[in-house]
Amino acid sequence: MGSPDFDPAVRGSFVGLDAAHGPQDLARGVVLGNALELRRIFEAMGSGTSRRRVTITGGETRSRDLVQTLADISGFTLRVSSTHHATLLGAALLAWTGTGRFQTLRHAVRACVGLPKMLVSPRTKPSQRDKLYARYVSHVDAIRRTAHA
Repeated sequence: MGSPDFDPAVRGSFVGLDAAHGPQDLARGVVLGNALELRRIFEAMGSGTSRRRVTITGGETRSRDLVQTLADISGFTLRVSSTHHATLLGAALLAWTGTGRFQTLRHAVRACVGLPKMLVSPRTKPSQRDKLYARYVSHVDAIRRTAHA
């Protein structure tokens, strides 16, 4: 998965920094930027459906703060998978379903994927996350225009 409007001419940036900001602010900015970009990907995929729960996996899921930020920005309840090497397992499940070992992918997942190790629900109000997201999209659009000026 990648940005819905990937553009190799665009570079990352920090907006609104001043002398009072330190390394922790930069780290938080990176986390927020990734969470906001993830929301853009969800929206590009048409995730504005009634489904509001997403399963995630990977090394980043060891940080409860990171997972909480992803939930807060995306608006999704995140199920953190207890399954290690989920990409490999997903490929195997697709192959097993294709070869007939499982009738459907849903059956394969139910048979092979463990219960989530935690559920993380958004704590921010939709109006708060939507305002932050709108600012982010505005900045991204401005940066893209500058890259091509």
